[in-house]
Amino acid sequence: MKLRLLTLFIMITALSFGQSLRRTTLGLEPGALIPLNDFASADATLISDTSESYPGFAKTGMMIRLVFEHRLTHNFGVQADFIYGYNNIDQEKMAVSLGQVSDAALSIVASRPWNYAGILAGPFFKIPFTDDFSFMIRGKAGGVGVYSPEYKITGHYNDDQSKIEYYQYVNKTFSFIWTAGAGFQYMLSKYSFSLYSDYLALNADFDNVTGQDWSVKPPAETQISFRQKISAVSITFGISYIF
Repeated sequence: MKLRLLTLFIMITALSFGQSLRRTTLGLEPGALIPLNDFASADATLISDTSESYPGFAKTGMMIRLVFEHRLTHNFGVQADFIYGYNNIDQEKMAVSLGQVSDAALSIVASRPWNYAGILAGPFFKIPFTDDFSFMIRGKAGGVGVYSPEYKITGHYNDDQSKIEYYQYVNKTFSFIWTAGAGFQYMLSKYSFSLYSDYLALNADFDNVTGQDWSVKPPAETQISFRQKISAVSITFGISYIF
């Protein structure tokens, strides 16, 4: 009888302990998205038929993550994200750089930024300092839809003052994306707060991006294909509800 009671007590304790580990949260993480490398470049000389990546002319933008987290053990679990991010193009730097390459005086007005949305999932590892405060390491991979910017270029060539009027339309492609980051998490009874820094990288291959050139008569339609290597660092602050 005592052995049965002891066994039952151990089973209940283990079950309760296991359930306490499986803490599930759903939260929102907004923050800044800082472009890097080719994505941040404003060097128009990178634009060519043989270029491995175009300059992105990207400015610091915004990242929003909707994060589902499930802790499997004290130190390990999984996260799944729906992400949305955007980066406006630097219109002034783009106009100057393209103008230097083409020997023209240009003005650029953008109507749509770089933006992307998709789903990622992956593991996280937790290093607790206290019961409530932990250092977090996480990595994820998934797929995103990527939209190229839309903008209008106007101006004139310096040699003959001939008019320039060109409009590039938005284009969409799908890409594999991966992220890796670290941060801190503080947990209360029903809510948790986090601060993360994550590196993200993807290659966006755009096919037949359409442009309309009104500088010639009759107006001509152009199409280009290019790869945009997108890399950035996001710094996000999150608040989550603990189920």
